[in-house]
Amino acid sequence: PSTAISDLAVENRESKGSMWHIRYPLADGAKTADGKDYLVVATTRPETLLGDTGVAVNPEDPRYKDLIGKTLQFL
Repeated sequence: PSTAISDLAVENRESKGSMWHIRYPLADGAKTADGKDYLVVATTRPETLLGDTGVAVNPEDPRYKDLIGKTLQFL
């Protein structure tokens, strides 16, 4: 069974936190459009990095067009 929470039942509040920027090396000598050999991924939950198995990019964003189908080297 699925469950749902009404927007009325949710209390939104801002909290202080950190944004982590992690460099993942590109595999097989791949480079970004500006010549970098890594892709930066931002997260607020660095403890989940050990479970990373993939990265999704917006296929309409020209910065990542050449990286679609490429491989990153995870931890």
